[in-house]
Amino acid sequence: MAILKLLSEEVFDFSRGEMTQQKIKELKQSLNSEFQLIHELCLYVLSVSQRAELIRATLSTLHAFLSWIPLGYIFESPLLETLLKFFPVPAYRNLTLQCLTEVASLQIGNYYDVQYVKMYNIFMGQLQGILPPTTNIPEAYAHGSSEEQLLFSFLVHIRILESTQENISTLLLGLEYLINISYVDDTEVFKVCLDYWNSLVLELFEPHRSLDNPAATATMMRLQSEMMRLQTYAGLSLIATLAITYHAFNSIGQFYPAMVYLATSKISLVLLLNMGLVIMCVLW
Repeated sequence: MAILKLLSEEVFDFSRGEMTQQKIKELKQSLNSEFQLIHELCLYVLSVSQRAELIRATLSTLHAFLSWIPLGYIFESPLLETLLKFFPVPAYRNLTLQCLTEVASLQIGNYYDVQYVKMYNIFMGQLQGILPPTTNIPEAYAHGSSEEQLLFSFLVHIRILESTQENISTLLLGLEYLINISYVDDTEVFKVCLDYWNSLVLELFEPHRSLDNPAATATMMRLQSEMMRLQTYAGLSLIATLAITYHAFNSIGQFYPAMVYLATSKISLVLLLNMGLVIMCVLW
């Protein structure tokens, strides 16, 4: 397990600035084709083994792979259920939270919403047993172990889930935890909380601002229309400039006489000056 973890870190973390993107892509594709065996091995160990050190090593190895393996290995297998099974166990909570945090930060789109909502609901149910909502979180953080502190850090990164009405109560419970975490006397935790609340408020405010300010919406539409007109005009100007230049060189056949023609012909001058004006507008 330690060798597999080191392999992932060496290839995709420590060598990030030393390999080309194409090489990294090829290595990922190569490892993806072989990852099924690693996936089966990890699930087997987590399901059967009773050795604490082996389980911890397996969780650590999974954490190193979760950021880049195909999503099917995560959401279409018993992996999430297995990880959540270890979350209530204090000895494995730290590493399990690292894995769950990695999964929560993945860009999964809408395809795995059901699995993600299920993971969130199970996690919140387990969390209430470990850390009741009435807990004084700032005090618990100040006197807690590193594993409990990591728990709070994980909660800060919970994404808002509003897929169905049934999840509203669990969602509000998660937000209540986040509010309490915001009172933790730790600069880094407060920064992350502040960033989260800022993104949440912005997400809620933007749609209403557009609806409440039709003048701003109309202005934006006019600007977009003007930009489209400018792009069309620039395209036509470029075509006309290329056409007159081609005509000059094709009909005269020599460079210097063609340049003289372009500099003396009124039509050529108008088109060239117009193209220069378009370039200035684009650069400005």
